[in-house]
Amino acid sequence: MTATRLPLVTSLGSQTVLRRETDGRSEAAPRKLAHLISTVRGLRSAEMTQFEDLLPFISSRVVEVGVSPLAGHIARFDNGVYFRVIRIPSQVRWTDPARLTFVFFPAVDGSALTPPFDAVGRVALAWLGVHLRPLGAIRGDPEARANLRRAQLGLDATWAMMAAREAGPKAKYDPWHSKPWELGDPRRWVEAQFDARRTGFLGSGKYDWESIGRRILGALDDIRIAVATPYNR
Repeated sequence: MTATRLPLVTSLGSQTVLRRETDGRSEAAPRKLAHLISTVRGLRSAEMTQFEDLLPFISSRVVEVGVSPLAGHIARFDNGVYFRVIRIPSQVRWTDPARLTFVFFPAVDGSALTPPFDAVGRVALAWLGVHLRPLGAIRGDPEARANLRRAQLGLDATWAMMAAREAGPKAKYDPWHSKPWELGDPRRWVEAQFDARRTGFLGSGKYDWESIGRRILGALDDIRIAVATPYNR
């Protein structure tokens, strides 16, 4: 087991970041994990979040967590993949799915860019002037479909999608304020989304976060392959 350095809490404008520096993969010590969770609780917004319920079970590969005022709680794994979990409202309360969202920002050479959480939150909700290319759907690349399917099976997810997105020259962050793209923010990213499975008959039970966390860790390398592979256009 490698030594885990003390976590660093940094305030960067509207975002707060908790970073755990390690020399490799390791389990967080109980007191450090408690500090990680308490910090995230301190960042909790008024709306319900499932992030802190899941965090203890994926923390062994999380190197950084923070909150964006636009996209909520975000984590970055040690393989360069960013992660969010959001609740998707439905007409029947107990069927609200927890959507697991994984995002990869590729550099020119295919390696992972690691933009700050404020930038990740901005692009997470951007759509005006952003070109979308489905990857895991019927029209997607066969290799992309196979990679997405492998990740979906590993997560035991009920639904999955994957798309490449690229901000065009006139891309805006939102249509109401027409905010132009900020200099330095990533313009290309790949996003994969999965709906977590509930327990109980027809998904009427609660989420087993420990089980979901184990599946995320087990499928994380396959998820990285799915979102980081340069598919043919």
